[in-house]
This record gives sequence, C-alpha cells and structure tokens, in this order.
Amino acid sequence: MSKFATVVIPFAYTPRWGQIVISSLKKFKNEKDFDILLMNNSPEHPAIKAIAETQIGEGVKIHIPERASMRWHSGALDTAINMIDTPYMFALETDVTVMRDGWLDWYAGKIHDQYTAMVGWYWYDKRFPDDYRHYINPSATLYRTELLKRLWQECTSNKDEIISYGMNYEKRKLSEHTATMIRNGEIGPFSDSRGFFQVDAPAPRPDKWYQEPGAWIYSRLAHQYECIKLLGELLYNPAGQQPEVICNYYGNSLQEAYVIHHWAGTVSHNYDKHPVSTPWEKMAQSWWLEREFRLWKEWVPEDIREYSIKEGLIKTEQEEIAFAKSRLA
Repeated sequence: MSKFATVVIPFAYTPRWGQIVISSLKKFKNEKDFDILLMNNSPEHPAIKAIAETQIGEGVKIHIPERASMRWHSGALDTAINMIDTPYMFALETDVTVMRDGWLDWYAGKIHDQYTAMVGWYWYDKRFPDDYRHYINPSATLYRTELLKRLWQECTSNKDEIISYGMNYEKRKLSEHTATMIRNGEIGPFSDSRGFFQVDAPAPRPDKWYQEPGAWIYSRLAHQYECIKLLGELLYNPAGQQPEVICNYYGNSLQEAYVIHHWAGTVSHNYDKHPVSTPWEKMAQSWWLEREFRLWKEWVPEDIREYSIKEGLIKTEQEEIAFAKSRLA
C-alpha cells in the first residue's frame, strides 16, 4: 500500500535533536503511514552518525543534497520535492516533537479535498499584532505534493531576477544571491521570494518585503487554494529573560498538543559553525542546552543514549557545555 506522506527533516549539526525528533515519530501510531527522509545539510560534520550508526536510523532514508548551495533549510526542502512519490509531504524540523497517537491523522482529517493545499501552524505573534510575518511556516506542515511539484516547475521556469514587492508591486529589490540561484536552477518554492506579498498581513505591513522558508508558498497558494490554519500558541519566558520564546504548540492546549515546536534547535548550535558573539544568543545558550539534554533524556531510549556516548557519536553534557562556552566570542 502506498504511504500517505513523506516526513522531510532538514538536519545539520544537531545529533541530539535528530535523535529526539525521530524517536518521537517512531513512538506514536497513526492510521496514515509515512516515510522519513532526513536531508543531511552538514556532511562535513559527524552529527549524522548519531542517526546512521544507531537504531534511531532504522527505516530512515538519509540524503545529502548534491549541490552544496542547496544544503540549507529551504534548499533541503526544495531538493526533497522531486524525491517524493507520496501524495503529501510533511515538512518537519529537528527541534519538533510529535506528542500523541494520531498526530498525522489529525492533520489528514483537516483536508477537505484536492483543493486543500496545506495544513499547518499560522505564524502569528500576539505581542506584535502588526507583524508582517503572517503565513503558514514549514516547521510541522502538511503539503500536497502535486502542488509543490507544480510550484517547483513554476519557480525554475521563471528566469526573472527582479523581486517586485509592496501593495502594488511597485517596489524593486535585486538580490545577487537569489539571482545566482535562479541562474543555477536552484530556486524552488521554499526558497523563492519573487513577487512576494503577505496576503494576510495588516496595514501598513504589507508594504514590507520579507522572506522566510515557506512564506512564498503560502502567499502563492492562498489566492487559489484552501490553506488550513491549525490552532496553536506561542509560549514565552518572563520579560527580559532569554530566549524570549519557549515553544509553540499545535492543538487546543499545551497539554492536548499534537505537536510541539521547541524552537532554536539550529540557532542554539551556531557555536558548531562559528564563534557566537550575538548578545542574546550568548545569554540563551545555557537555557537552550539544559532544555536539549532534558528532552534528549525524555525522548531517546537509554540504551541508545548510552551507546551514542560510549561510541563518541554524541558529547556528554559536560563536554558539550564546555565546548559551547569555548565558542562564545
């Protein structure tokens, strides 16, 4: 029987988060079946061994985007589109956990017909009601694969290197990075931003140009298809404490959540890529690592955790904290 969806997870530098998210996917049951495709964006780093060389990786397909220029969040999702033969693609991030049986069935139950393009959490920060980031982001979002493939063709066939934006598209923006991607045939719907317009943003914010993974897809499809906005809410630390955002949940409440996005899984590991000098990142580093190890112990079976440390696939908590501190500029 054909699988219902392919869960696509961009992965880079985060062995514990990778083990956490896949452990959560394997823990719960659904009537709808799915495959797991991990897009390894950091092949130069040993992080992937924590997946590939442990039981966590059983049944998981691991792929390295052939072009180094595609080894980033949007690029990995764009690459995955043409690798998928399931009716739906579920875009996921490593700092997400699914929380209960039937989580995928819950998403599937929101689909009305072939004109439902996506089901996901709608970006909205109640602290900033006039924020222009009004869209369904791909942190844990179900997309109709047929439409993604169609948008891929649309993006790659569009050779125009100018971004027109604003209320009447009267503004222009030239991006050499985007232009290079267009020339190389590397622009896809998750990374495109040409003609970008936030369809739901309140005035005066629609006059802003903004790019986030998946924002273009939502803006493009919301004019023609149904885009289901899931219930959910952002939770915050007390004022003045870093990081500001604790997590956001998908569902009626945190206790009844089907999905939790813990946030900062990538940015919390910037020290693996370069020295960290941003003040708020430095302030949040201890909080992030304490949370990461707590979740790792909660979600990943003890025997896999012990094996990962014994084989040097993952640093101990003391080693990781010491390394992170050594990378604070």
